[in-house]
Amino acid sequence: GFDSMFVKVVKNRAYFKRFQVRFRRRREGKTDYYQRRRMINQKKNKYNTPKYRLVVRRSNTNIICQVVSSTINGDLIKAQAQSSELKKYGLSAGLTNYSAAYATGLLCSRRLLTIIDKDNKALEGWESISKRFNLVPETTGEYIDIEKVSETKDIGRPFVCFLDVGLSRTTSGARVFAAMKGAVDGGVHIPHSDSIFPKPKQTKVEKGKKKADEKAGSATNFFRERLFGVHIQKYMDLLAKDKDAYNKQFSKWDKTLKDAKVKTPEELYKKIFSEIRKNPEKAAAKKKEQKKVQKDSKDKNITTNGKHKYRRDIKLTNKDRKQRVAEKINKFVEERKKAASKKK
Repeated sequence: GFDSMFVKVVKNRAYFKRFQVRFRRRREGKTDYYQRRRMINQKKNKYNTPKYRLVVRRSNTNIICQVVSSTINGDLIKAQAQSSELKKYGLSAGLTNYSAAYATGLLCSRRLLTIIDKDNKALEGWESISKRFNLVPETTGEYIDIEKVSETKDIGRPFVCFLDVGLSRTTSGARVFAAMKGAVDGGVHIPHSDSIFPKPKQTKVEKGKKKADEKAGSATNFFRERLFGVHIQKYMDLLAKDKDAYNKQFSKWDKTLKDAKVKTPEELYKKIFSEIRKNPEKAAAKKKEQKKVQKDSKDKNITTNGKHKYRRDIKLTNKDRKQRVAEKINKFVEERKKAASKKK
């Protein structure tokens, strides 16, 4: 008790006067500025050349991929794709799974290269970058280094991005890496290693050696199955015995497969990947027609918009207000006169 009398108060008035709050997005827990600073810093000998990042974010219902460059005025988005757009290609269930993440990354990169083609079409001697870098015409799950392949084939330098995972955990087999793999297969160079992709489980064997399960097959085949949603089909087959549990889990999947006229998720994803490669462009947004807003003939405050009626009070002018007061007074006087005549 005696010692505590002489403890110095550290967080006093002087401390709080000098306290500097952190950036807003740090306070909200949205941005890792330690990571961001290292990602956006460009080498000085590259002057004003934009440094692009493939930003991958996942919500409960959606996966978003964006190709972003940073400027002093803010971030600029070159191209973007969302897994909700996959509905156009026939996928309306499982929009946040591993295969959907891959498809979104693929869509984003193919769309980016078509945008670059449009921007540079007028340049003399321009060869389509989307055609030159269509190096993976069909998804196989095999590792590819776009930069090395472009050097050996002598097709020019690729578009380079760096993966921005944000605050998500970078565990091997994470969905952010599926989106990255989709972007790489689409023809964008992103430095990475294949150790981050899903692999078959390892089992302990005698003498401390490890050997992959024979059933799981090679790592590449296992990864390909994951990209094509074979794991979904396995779980569907597992739950097929219990109808209630199956319907609860896979009723939307059944409808999706029926609408696409396929039997398995693998066939569906194969169809979607090929459709994305054929046409990655975003459909033009439909303009909403504005219905005529009409005022009610009896009451100006009542507005009709198509079928709907609602009240929107109009501000009265000084003249209208005075007239309204005069009308109220006249009405009151008349009512008093009527009441007086009845008493007589």
